[in-house]
Amino acid sequence: MVRASLKNPFAVIAISLIIIIIGVVSYQKMVVDIFPEINMPVVAVATFYKGMGPSEVEGAITLRLEQAFLQASYIDHIESRSLPGVSIIKIYFHSSYDVNAGLAEITSLTYANLRYLPQGIFPPIIIKFGAASLPIAVQTTSSETMTEKEVRDLAYFNVRPQLGNVPGIAFPTTFGGTVRQITVFLDPERMLARGVSTHEIVNSVNMQSVLLPAGDVKIGDFDYNVYTNSMIKVVDQMNDIPIKVVNGVPLFLRDVGKAVDSTMIQTNVVRVDGQPSVYLPILKQGGDTNTIAVVDGIREALKHLLDIPNQLKTRVVFDQSVFVRTAISNHRFVGGNWLPKSKMVVNRPLATTTDKLVTAGPFWVPPTPASKSTKRRS
Repeated sequence: MVRASLKNPFAVIAISLIIIIIGVVSYQKMVVDIFPEINMPVVAVATFYKGMGPSEVEGAITLRLEQAFLQASYIDHIESRSLPGVSIIKIYFHSSYDVNAGLAEITSLTYANLRYLPQGIFPPIIIKFGAASLPIAVQTTSSETMTEKEVRDLAYFNVRPQLGNVPGIAFPTTFGGTVRQITVFLDPERMLARGVSTHEIVNSVNMQSVLLPAGDVKIGDFDYNVYTNSMIKVVDQMNDIPIKVVNGVPLFLRDVGKAVDSTMIQTNVVRVDGQPSVYLPILKQGGDTNTIAVVDGIREALKHLLDIPNQLKTRVVFDQSVFVRTAISNHRFVGGNWLPKSKMVVNRPLATTTDKLVTAGPFWVPPTPASKSTKRRS
């Protein structure tokens, strides 16, 4: 090998340069992640129906969807859990099957059988499930002066959409805070005294605040869009909704209850340094997505948020890219520490200085008389 290198110095230089270029390009495109790419094609389907018990969820939702999913291809097995108001089904495919094809097939079967599920059910959430589904970081939003409802609205409607342009990012909904809800509080004694049922009040409220497209009207040479004043824009106006007429006297919502701009029942609480906060788990998409690039993109995007109050604090916690950076740093240290030693081991048996220089680096040294005599002896 040494004799061939000394006879073809330019070939050695060309091969060395090609190896260096390929190494640099491959290093820049190399996938950096906590876990290696694991071929585990699993699709999870989550279906929600508030107020339904576990046994009802199992019979009305879980079993019907499981029967539909049996039509999918390359299924290994199916796991399911029926919880209060939630049905969770995991479909495991064979390792040779593409998870994206499985996701498309399960989505098609789910929505094809949606009409057989209970009326008023929320559309199911269908996601790929695997090692890449673990959060690589958590983005938190908090404020010392705002309420939990205000923080949650800003985190969901302002912060979350602006992070969506980071390449390779994927994230579910936010956690923590309270969700805004217009609630009608009813007085049972007033309802009983006026002979009004809850069903009548619900129907009246739904009928008085609807979206009615009115089309357009052509007057002369102009075509005008027509809008109807059928949507209630102020919460206090809901109290003036007529329920029915009793003995010739109209009965309004304010006579039996009150509409209030409130929140839904809070089911999860998030605290950051003791302050009510909202957090957003940051996930990365599968394939060649780089964990470090995604986290760096999130940190950069948080510096350029628009329409965010100054009292709102956003930051990244539980950053898993720290472990990846540490592992890369350790590999660089070990490689830099042992590379000179390995060259010394290779150079030690060689006879001349020229041979040592040729094997020590990707460059050429002109042959010397000593090296010529060495070749004649060999």
